[in-house]
Amino acid sequence: MSKIEDILAKMAERSLEQQDQILQQQGQIAGLIDAIKTMPGVLNPVAVQVQPAVIDPAIARADKVQRLSMSMRKTNRIKEFKGNDSDIRIFIKKFEGELETLKPMVGIADNLTDLEYIPIFRALLSFSVLERVEQVFRKDTGNIKTWGSITIKDLHKLMVEEFGVKHTDVAMC
Repeated sequence: MSKIEDILAKMAERSLEQQDQILQQQGQIAGLIDAIKTMPGVLNPVAVQVQPAVIDPAIARADKVQRLSMSMRKTNRIKEFKGNDSDIRIFIKKFEGELETLKPMVGIADNLTDLEYIPIFRALLSFSVLERVEQVFRKDTGNIKTWGSITIKDLHKLMVEEFGVKHTDVAMC
């Protein structure tokens, strides 16, 4: 029987050790809970105000112009101008009409600047037309006209002079 008593004594000893460990762990858990309760935002939630990121108006405008440019390239109403296809006046009128239609769709309310308008217009000109306009720029004695410096009005005037239908009036001769 001494073996059984030894086994029971060992079991009782282990049971006491386990109870001590459990008490120690409960003390640690209680300490952690107290520490968590003192952390800011646990008992009294922290008020958080999320504000959207401030977007620079110039960046927003550039994004809208980029979307307008993509829409102009994808539209079926206006095709690339090839110099010999039609009158440039008709092309400019269609181009302006399509711009006015697409601007509200991308969120542009005001007129485009020269720096925004010219690249969109230029993208819809064929290579031969672009080369001819480049030659006109080179012929300019003051070398003032370039794609970066020309205004919308001057570009339209240049295009009409270069690609407009030339009517000869027989009655004037």
